[in-house]
Amino acid sequence: MHTINTVTVPIDDIIKYDNKKYNSNNHWNNNIRPINYDHVLSLTHTETWIDKFKPDTIKINITNPKHINFLKLAYECCSITGKFSHIYDDELEELVKDLDDEYPDVFTEQFFVRVNNVSLKYGEHGVGPYTDFKKIIMSMVSSIKGHSPINSETNNVTIYLCPWCNIDDEFRVFVYKNSITAIS
Repeated sequence: MHTINTVTVPIDDIIKYDNKKYNSNNHWNNNIRPINYDHVLSLTHTETWIDKFKPDTIKINITNPKHINFLKLAYECCSITGKFSHIYDDELEELVKDLDDEYPDVFTEQFFVRVNNVSLKYGEHGVGPYTDFKKIIMSMVSSIKGHSPINSETNNVTIYLCPWCNIDDEFRVFVYKNSITAIS
């Protein structure tokens, strides 16, 4: 038999204390990053669960070293401003053309976009919906540091296109050591 303890928190308290009490992450001992942090985090990457929960997801792979180099360069600039920089327009158009050629007729509907480690909610075009490769790439490179598929070690990017559905209310369930610890 499990005991369930519930606590209702007033919305005003959540707004007032936001990331100080409620919307926080990385609770490390003595504020030190664990040695196995990246490995444990990788166990939650999209590739490990997407086929079980969203079998109709379309997977787009970017592996061309020229395109990866462009993504890295653009990310270094655009992640600072949160906007795509037009100094990379030519490279963007070339990548979009190559993706359109390799994956024709993909955008017959709207999509929610994930990459292996994050969604694009902090990119220029936000959570979506997405209807073309151009906006996806612009959001990838304009995502904030720490919430992007691109870093100095990136040598490929997989984009996951999930059919868009409107969500009026979102909730999250937090599990720690096989027990639900919070629902928000």
